[in-house]
Amino acid sequence: MSDEIYVPIVKIYTAARQGIPDQAEDLALIGGRLASIVDTLDVQAAKAGEPAALRDALTIAARVHDGIRRGITTLNHAAVALELTGDDYVATDTQARDEFDQWGGALKNVEVTRTAVPGDIGSPEAPGAVTDVTIGFGLHYPTYVTPSDYDPTSPSEDKGDRDETASDDSDDLGLPHDPTDDY
Repeated sequence: MSDEIYVPIVKIYTAARQGIPDQAEDLALIGGRLASIVDTLDVQAAKAGEPAALRDALTIAARVHDGIRRGITTLNHAAVALELTGDDYVATDTQARDEFDQWGGALKNVEVTRTAVPGDIGSPEAPGAVTDVTIGFGLHYPTYVTPSDYDPTSPSEDKGDRDETASDDSDDLGLPHDPTDDY
C-alpha cells in the first residue's frame, strides 16, 4: 500500500480560485439579505412594543449572521491556504509542476479573491432600533426608533368596558344603532 495521496494540481487551484470563493460569495449574499431583514424586523419590533417573540427571533438572527460572517472568513482563509499549498506542490513536486505548466485553463493566472465579509449587525435583540435614513446622495442619518409603550389589555380584563359600550350602541332588540331611524 502506498503512502501517497494524489490530487491533480488543477483541482487544487480550481478549488482555491473558484470553488471556495464562489461558496463564500453565496454565503455573503445570504448574510447581506439577513442583515436587511434584521434591520426591518428590529424597527418593527420596536414599534410593536418589543414583543418577546420578536426579540427572540432577533437574537437567533444575530447569532446566525455572526456564524455566516465567521464562515465567510473561514472560507477566505481556506482558499488562500489551498492556493499556498498548490504553490508549494508546484515548487517542490515535479509531477505537479509539469501538470501546472501544461494547464491551459482560464484560472491559471487568476489570484484568489477574498469575499467581503458583511458588516456586524450589532445587537438587534436590545430594545429599540437604529435605522438609517438617507438624506441625500451618499448621506445617511442614523435614527433611533424608541420602543413603543404599547401594552394591550387582555380580553378578560376589558370585558366590562366592551359590554358597556356595546349596550350604549344598541337598540331595543340588541342590534347596533340603525342610522336610518333618525330620518
